[in-house]
Parts: sequence; C-alpha cells; structure tokens
Amino acid sequence: MPLLDLTVVEAFDLHPGLRRVVFTCADGLPGYKPGNDLVFLLPLPDGTEGRRHYTIRGADAAKGTLWVDFVMHADTPGPRFARTARAGDRVQARGPRGRTFLRDTGFHLMIGDETALPAILHMIEALPQGAAVRAIVEVPDAGWEQPVPAGTDAEIRWVHRNGPARPSSLLGGALAASGLTLGQGTAYLLAETGTVRALRHRLQDEGATKDQLVCEGYWRPGREGGHDHI
Repeated sequence: MPLLDLTVVEAFDLHPGLRRVVFTCADGLPGYKPGNDLVFLLPLPDGTEGRRHYTIRGADAAKGTLWVDFVMHADTPGPRFARTARAGDRVQARGPRGRTFLRDTGFHLMIGDETALPAILHMIEALPQGAAVRAIVEVPDAGWEQPVPAGTDAEIRWVHRNGPARPSSLLGGALAASGLTLGQGTAYLLAETGTVRALRHRLQDEGATKDQLVCEGYWRPGREGGHDHI
C-alpha cells in the first residue's frame, strides 16, 4: 500500500462523540473508492507506532483534501490524535485500502453502528440520484443522527442503543422488523465483529450469496486497532 504524507488543515467536533479532521494529501488517493479506509500510523504510549484503520469520510480531488471522522469512544491512539490535531500537524497513513466499496447492483442495503457512519454516508453520497439504498444504523442516542445526504433517495432507519457500544442483537432485530429483502442487491455489513457475523448468517439463511455480502468487523471488545475480514 502507498505511504501517504497527510497534513492537518483543521479539526472540529460534529458531535461531542464525533470529531472531523481535514487533511491535505500531496500524493492524492491512488485507486480510491468510497468506503475504503486508511491505516494511520499513530504513536503509542510505549513509544512504538500503532496501526489504526479509519474510513475516509470524503475527498475533494480538486483541492487535494480528504477528511476522516473519528469516533471519540475512548482514550486510545485514534481519539487522542483527533483531540489534539491542529493545523500544520503531520501524520502518515497507508492506503487507500479495503474490501468495502460500492458494488454495481440495483439495490444497496447498508447496516452498521456509529463506527460505520463515515463509510455508509460517504457511499450513499457517491451513488447516483435515484439509486435504491436503505440503511439501518445503530447509534448511542438521537443526538448522533445525521441528515440523509442531499441529492439522494436514501432512507436511513436509526436504532438508538441508549448505552455504551457492545455486541448486541439490535441491528438484527431492526433488520427483521424492517421487512427489507436483499433480492439481487448488495448488503454492506459494518459493525462489531460478532454482530456482523450474525447479520451475515441471517442474510445467508434468506438466500444471499457470498458475492452479495460486503462484511467487515470494525471493532470487537478487548481489541485496539485493525479490522476483521468476515
């Protein structure tokens, strides 16, 4: 993967639990597809360097900028970096990378928690107007809801967890209650690893094939950094 040199332009809070950092990237984003992530190389308390995966929330090729939304869920390397980021700060990242990107299908079903909000919203923005897309997103509470991207026909169902992030059946229950069927479309399942596995099994039991499922575990209890390919 290419090694990118990123420079902070600005950083600001979208919500007390979500902070956006805007970067310039002199090398551009070779091969970038909406939904891809970057592997940030961030300092760890022991003086070593850690790899942390964050989805690109958006990019402006003409300006040479990109932005990343950091969920401020704990005192870990990603949130620490975002909290202290100031204009002119520099950081390196590898990418763009990942198996999460839009497929060319007639219907798109996107399911995830707050860690997947950047990927889901950016992929929705990248779809042509009139594309059939439905999303189910689990968030801590109503304050985390974001507007449906303008110029799209997406529908987002918000599921309020009303508590800390944890493996749960909330997304599976919301999917069952929605009555949505995948048909010949593509499902993008992006959340806690165990939750994603349960959603994958549910859709496979309903007839979905492997090629129709884009599955990635963004986090799991007790682990810092990395994604699980499912």
